[in-house]
Amino acid sequence: MAEPLTGNEAGFFSRIQESPSLFLAPTSLQVVALVGEGKDTKTTAEDLTRSATENSDALANPVSSITAASSNAIFRYPQSSYAIAKVGTADGTIADVDTLTFKVTVDGETQETHTFAGATTTITAAVAALDAAFSDVSFEVSVAGNMVIYVSGSGLAGKSFTVDDGTANTACGYADDTRADSLRWDPAVTDANFAPQASEAYTVEYERPKVAADYKPQAFTGLGQVVREYGDASATNTLSLGAQAAFGNGSTLLYCRQLDPTEVALGATEKKAEIVAALVDYEVEDIDIIVSMVPLTDDTSLAASYLDHVSKMSSKLERRERMAILGADEISAALPLTGGSSWTSLMANFDVAASSGLESKRIMVVSPGRVLTNYKGTSIETDGTYLAAGLAGRMVNSAFDEATPMTRKTLTTIDELVLPGRSRSEKNILTGLGATIMEISGGTVLVRRAVTANATSIASQEPSIVRAFDRVAREVREALENRFIGAKILGPTTKDDVEAATQTFLNRLVADEIIGAHREIKAEQNTVEPRQFDVTFEAIPVYPFIWGMVDLSISIS
Repeated sequence: MAEPLTGNEAGFFSRIQESPSLFLAPTSLQVVALVGEGKDTKTTAEDLTRSATENSDALANPVSSITAASSNAIFRYPQSSYAIAKVGTADGTIADVDTLTFKVTVDGETQETHTFAGATTTITAAVAALDAAFSDVSFEVSVAGNMVIYVSGSGLAGKSFTVDDGTANTACGYADDTRADSLRWDPAVTDANFAPQASEAYTVEYERPKVAADYKPQAFTGLGQVVREYGDASATNTLSLGAQAAFGNGSTLLYCRQLDPTEVALGATEKKAEIVAALVDYEVEDIDIIVSMVPLTDDTSLAASYLDHVSKMSSKLERRERMAILGADEISAALPLTGGSSWTSLMANFDVAASSGLESKRIMVVSPGRVLTNYKGTSIETDGTYLAAGLAGRMVNSAFDEATPMTRKTLTTIDELVLPGRSRSEKNILTGLGATIMEISGGTVLVRRAVTANATSIASQEPSIVRAFDRVAREVREALENRFIGAKILGPTTKDDVEAATQTFLNRLVADEIIGAHREIKAEQNTVEPRQFDVTFEAIPVYPFIWGMVDLSISIS
């Protein structure tokens, strides 16, 4: 008899157990989720109307760069007709800024500084002094009498700037660390084909700094969408890099959660905390495989975070079964088979006792940890997380179901497995540790043997069985829930109906080759909690064909 579920939400809950003769385990894979890094700006479009009295229009956000300006979203203006600007709030007369400083940095590069000399008590005088002193930004007086700063100079059009901490800021109408947030139109450009006219509506598209809300999980259906959000793929822009691998191998829906670059820049401790925060964000999403684009080390705490997450989310009460696929970074002799920072010590993080409640059968670790790929004609060398994203994409490829083994399946978008080269016996040692090995065969990247990090039983070691039984658990649970939860319990009639519905559904899973067979279906009303029915059955998995033995006898007569 199952324990009473009193106090929990209404619904069917599932447990997957193993018996000596019947191996069962979990995951259903349709959606891949990435954790990684990307650009710190976001593309934003905004509808504006050209001011009739000023040559600048305020934007809703601070600006990183202007990427396009258009009238009625049709005409694109040459960059010479507009610039990114910031309008001050001081009006006309200002407090004397003699000996005070004003500082501006364009695009995070070299800071320009001017120290006022002599009495300066008007915006006009301040603008004249600053415009003569600065080379990468220009200054002018607005119609309303405020200071306007805007980007000028060859090669700088469209770039943004920051008004840094300066002692003259307040007098000139600026706060410290103020980013540009306006679009200045060149008053000399009056042709309606190249600039909007006074009071004319237009659309501007620009890059703005990302805020906390932009570092939350987002769903994508194509690589172009990911690149637009996170930037071109590179060895450091790992979300777009992972998306190329996942989509290129068959993923159709991808979640991305960007790590906050501010936290990442602070150090290893803050980066780990940000990874944990990303995993927490994914707790509410319906995903099936998490791929971290941050390479594993033999750091116990980081490895444990992934294991804790997939175990918690796959638990009876959470009902969001999932796996994690992780990659290492093997540069030359890094992560050897023995010694410090070794595969042995790395995989030891997933060697957990069954009593711990952690399920290392939900972890896959791929090797090797150094590969070459190509993005827009540029060769990129990256770590094993690219293989992890590619494998995840292949596992959710619509050409396969959950029970299809990944052993000997091909991976695309990979040009070369760089380092380290290993012998057949060394690869076998790694497989025994719980690592999934990729290798080149005839110029094609193959999954040599797909395994989880748990080799204690067939059900735990084979990802296809884990995946298939997650699907069984989820779909049986949802089918029974939709039909029976909220209905009347009518003694034997309900018992018979639940057993018949379970059998019908399991028969379909057998026909679909998700399980091999089933037996011993029983539905019983819980003797402690009469509002609860306990459903049990046994199922046999569809086993992967992994080995064959050919006995050859030589006859000479």
